[in-house]
Formats: sequence, C-alpha cells, structure tokens
Amino acid sequence: MTTTPRLALVLLAADSKAEILLRGEIDADGLPELHLAVMQVLTSPGVQRIEVDVALTTFCDSAGISGLLRAHLAAREREVPLHLVRVPAYLARLLEVTGLTTLLRGESR
Repeated sequence: MTTTPRLALVLLAADSKAEILLRGEIDADGLPELHLAVMQVLTSPGVQRIEVDVALTTFCDSAGISGLLRAHLAAREREVPLHLVRVPAYLARLLEVTGLTTLLRGESR
C-alpha cells in the first residue's frame, strides 16, 4: 500500500529568485524535504531571494513553524531573504500569535 505524502513540494528557480511551492500539511513529517529544498536553493549560484508559497497548505503545527523558522535562519546566514508568500488565513493567524509575521512574511501585520 502506498501512502500519499502529507506535504508535497515543488521547487522552481529562475534567475535570482527561487520559489518553493508547498501543498498539504506543514508538520514534522515533511520537514526533511523542506530542509533539503532550501539547502539545494542556497547552494545554487545567483539565488538572491527565496519565496515559499504556502497557499495550498492546510495545516501547520509547532514543528512546522519551527521548520519554517529554521529555513529562514539558514537562508539569513547566507544573506538570502526567505519569505512566505500567499499565506492562507489560518497560517497568517498562527504567525501573528507567535510573533513571526514580520520575520517570516517580511511585513508587519
């Protein structure tokens, strides 16, 4: 029996911007793939910005928030901004409650 992954990921790169598209649940199960994608982007020459599109996500728990924060910090160490884009209402509220809106979205709310 094959199970569908709870978090699907697509990596798009064009010139200086890389985009990581996420679909599904952002939790501990999907974090290794997210980390691998971010590290792959960060080792690509010329990447100056990473956008993580979370429009198609349906859930994010504390492990997911931690993973997104670790991705942001890894990018910041390499002086590459990483921001969440197309943030659904449930995740916007979670970022607001945890005080991470400005850090992970690059804006104040």
